[in-house]
Amino acid sequence: GHFAGDGDHGEVSLPFYAPPVQRQRWGEDQVLPHVNWGDLFFDLFYVGMAYNLGVMLTSAVDDLTFLRGFIYFVACFGTLWTSWENIMFYESRYTTVDYFHRMFEVVRFMFVSLAIVHVGSIENMSDGKSSETMVFCIAALGEGLMYLGQRVELLLRGQGDRDAITNHTKRMIKYTIPTLLLYTAALAVSIWLYTRPEDEPHGRLLADPVDDKSSNYNSDYKSSNYNSDYGSSAWRIDDLPLTLMAVAWIQNIVCTYFLELRATNGKHGDVRTQLVPSNIDYVIHRYGEWCLLMIGEGILSLVIVETAETADYYIITTFGTLTMIFIQILKFESEPSHAEGHALWKDIRNGKFYSYLVQILSMSLIVFGVMYKVFLKKVLKSYKAETSYAAHRFLAGGGSYMSDETSAALFCGGLTALLLSLELMNLTHSGVMKSDLLGRITKESGDVDWTMVTVMILKICIVIFTVTLQYWTTDPDAMTLCGCAIVFAMASTRVFVHYYLHKRSVLLQLTDNLTSTAKKAAETLRTENLTSTAKRAAETLSSSAKTVPGAVLSLSLSEPKRSVGENDANKLNSTEKKDSESKPSGKSSQQGALASSLASLVKRASDQADSSQDLYSPAAHKQKEAIQRVVDDHSFDAIIASNKAGTILNVNKQAVKDFGYKSGSDLVGKKVTILFQHIDGSPEKLTENEGKQLVETFTMENGTSMKCIIASKSIAGAQDCVVTYVRSLETIQGL
Repeated sequence: GHFAGDGDHGEVSLPFYAPPVQRQRWGEDQVLPHVNWGDLFFDLFYVGMAYNLGVMLTSAVDDLTFLRGFIYFVACFGTLWTSWENIMFYESRYTTVDYFHRMFEVVRFMFVSLAIVHVGSIENMSDGKSSETMVFCIAALGEGLMYLGQRVELLLRGQGDRDAITNHTKRMIKYTIPTLLLYTAALAVSIWLYTRPEDEPHGRLLADPVDDKSSNYNSDYKSSNYNSDYGSSAWRIDDLPLTLMAVAWIQNIVCTYFLELRATNGKHGDVRTQLVPSNIDYVIHRYGEWCLLMIGEGILSLVIVETAETADYYIITTFGTLTMIFIQILKFESEPSHAEGHALWKDIRNGKFYSYLVQILSMSLIVFGVMYKVFLKKVLKSYKAETSYAAHRFLAGGGSYMSDETSAALFCGGLTALLLSLELMNLTHSGVMKSDLLGRITKESGDVDWTMVTVMILKICIVIFTVTLQYWTTDPDAMTLCGCAIVFAMASTRVFVHYYLHKRSVLLQLTDNLTSTAKKAAETLRTENLTSTAKRAAETLSSSAKTVPGAVLSLSLSEPKRSVGENDANKLNSTEKKDSESKPSGKSSQQGALASSLASLVKRASDQADSSQDLYSPAAHKQKEAIQRVVDDHSFDAIIASNKAGTILNVNKQAVKDFGYKSGSDLVGKKVTILFQHIDGSPEKLTENEGKQLVETFTMENGTSMKCIIASKSIAGAQDCVVTYVRSLETIQGL
């Protein structure tokens, strides 16, 4: 990174202004930047966002306000998420060290905090005469304009790969403008609603007037301007500003997805000139911190509530806390923590879907977490009625009464969305058919693994039980206990699958080792027997040859693993020639030739024994294990392990598929020159650019060429071996 004070804690003089500098370049190693304490501090603002969104959700107490509450919830969350993600991706690509940008961030978060402060109840935000929605729109538009200004600065002053910065920034500006136009329209409507005359009738677009007596809207949420018409409409003109904000969030998702895919479809040149790469480790780190903030909202809902000395209160707080702990384990202990193997690194589409699932997970965590507060308030209400308890914790807030049916529906809905998003997030890392569960239903022998099938059925049953739990019980204690059991069961299935697959892998490895050892022993015995037999035959024939006059054979077979050398063979030929001239003997010549052939056979057997010992030596076994570790059959990249002489030692399934071969055996043992056009005659070029990403041309099995990005590095534990990761540009383009 480009941080003041890195490696030096002395005084550093910061300039007033310095242009943003590109953090991550194509081909550079992914290194997690130094911790930015400002990120952690400003993240605290979003804890308040989650808390206020929970308050908004609890104010949607009936069917009429529930639809309105859903729109408002999505609009407020989507707007604030967009601001956070924009900041996060900017910092993953660029770094700034000056006073100007620090002041810029302070002003920017003043807008963010202003928006969060005005996330309130449905009653206030749906009242056009209230300033809540208007100020929220002002803050959102202000933050959006600052983000646009940041993009313009990059276009004009950004330092780094100028082609990539220019093309990427222009594209970002292109899809930011429609979002800002929707923000502007929302602000204009909210200003009009706020300044309209008091006696102007409320617009009502989706419902007819309902008599106040027939309306079941809670009277606690009616103000002097909140009459029966106002409260009984499913959607009114007063809801337009936040509806536009929700549309802006959806529009931003669609535009960013398709515009980035279009930029990498190969029609606009090299992908490295179209995108500024992110520091993936930093992005993973920041997404993790965001999820922790959302989990923290559930913890706040459990602890910032007045206490009640009842068993129900402690059941909910105890098992609710355990549930949030299990959710944290379920989220962070079962996904990659570094770039390699993570969805954000593997593919643009997978990375985008991962981001969308993080948003769904965040909203479901807020919904699920705030239900604990609702449960505790019901317990507290009963406790106060029984004991006349008058204490009040101001931070806990008042909140509204929510029916048992509504709270049970939100609890089950939030938990179901939470579980599904966590499961789908795992699939983005490995792919559906390469996941630990779906990808291992069949064993290597082709038989169905009924243990894995049982686990999959169990997970489906857990999800069905979660969805239908609201129809079986609405009791807060029962809901809390069942929720804890559900999350624990899902976490347990993941732990079981991990250890079951690990155990199966260990057993398979043990079987392979035993088979290999048996083969080694058999081959060694055959080699030793062959060598011993050859030696005995040669010695017998040598003794026989010595009894023949004129046949002088100098066969020295006393030393093990020693055979007739070149000089001995010359002497033997010379002796045989002289003997044939002086005293020809057909029998002695035949015996001499036979002895020479057997001596050559002894040499080959001895060499074979030596090579067999090298092949099954501990060092060779460790090298084989090291190569197997890096050749991952679950990777989206084609992986090729070779020695520095250019011989392919192992490949993964993706390599076989990408290059059009039938099996790995078609490649193993061949030279890498059949794939890599650029290293013809010089395989050592694989390691010349170790750790860097290069675009190279590959030859497929059918002779066609394919552009790919490659990166090579030495294999730890395998001397003189290199692993090459190959990713087709068609995969990167996502088309």
